[in-house]
Order: sequence, then C-alpha cells, then structure tokens
Amino acid sequence: MCIMKIMAPLNPDHSIPDLIRAGADGFYLGYISKDWLDTYGNGFFINRRGNILKANFLDDTIQSAIDCCHSLDARVYCTFNNHQYTESELDLIFQSIVFLYEKHIDGIIASDINVLSFCKQLGIRTILSTCATNYNHYSCEFYKLFGV
Repeated sequence: MCIMKIMAPLNPDHSIPDLIRAGADGFYLGYISKDWLDTYGNGFFINRRGNILKANFLDDTIQSAIDCCHSLDARVYCTFNNHQYTESELDLIFQSIVFLYEKHIDGIIASDINVLSFCKQLGIRTILSTCATNYNHYSCEFYKLFGV
C-alpha cells in the first residue's frame, strides 16, 4: 500500500487549518528577513516564491506559522531554492537558516550546493528542490553527499 503525503505551498494569507482539512499534511513556505529586505528590497528574489511580500513570511509572522503547523501535527519547510546565490546573499541566507532552525522549522528545501552543505553542517533536514537537476543515479549519489 502506498501512502501519499501532500505538501502544500503556504502564504501568509492562507488558512493552515483549512488546508489541513483539505488534505495537506505538510507545508513549504518562503521567509524574507528584515536584513534581506534592507539590502535587496522587494524586487530581488531569495526563492522562487514570486512576489516577495505577498508570497513570503517576514520576521514578525514566521513564528506563528511554524507554531500553527506544529500544533496541527504538520511539518513545515522553508524554501531557499534559487539555482545560485552570490557570497553576500549566502551570508544573509545562512543567518536566516540559523534563525529558522531556532524557530523549530522542520527543514529546508534547496537546490544550491552551498545551502545544502550549510544545512548538513547544522544537522537540518534538507529536501532537494525540484529546481535542482537530478537526472540519474549518479546525481542522486552526488546530492546524497549533502544529506539530501
């Protein structure tokens, strides 16, 4: 018997209980720190979640989303799944990952090797983003090295 898990996208205006009643048992979301907004503004994507302010959680909203998911026995993952980042972007992303880890995020969805490696060092569960290329067993073995 196959058991399907449904991971749904979560935006700040979504109702987590309604999505769970509809069948979701896990969520992925985007998070934008104040430091990212101060440095890059609202037009430079940290993930592939579209409009930054409408599709992502901010410093003042992320904890309540994580807590709500956990109170309903749902897992919640944060996406940092652009194909690549600059060194200065990675510094802010690493700070965000530590912040989310302290907020008890269940894991990170990523495609950038630097992000995957950083999460492995911290012991954070990672899921390989569909934005990463994974064509055969060789690439599966490669990503396995990063704890995916």
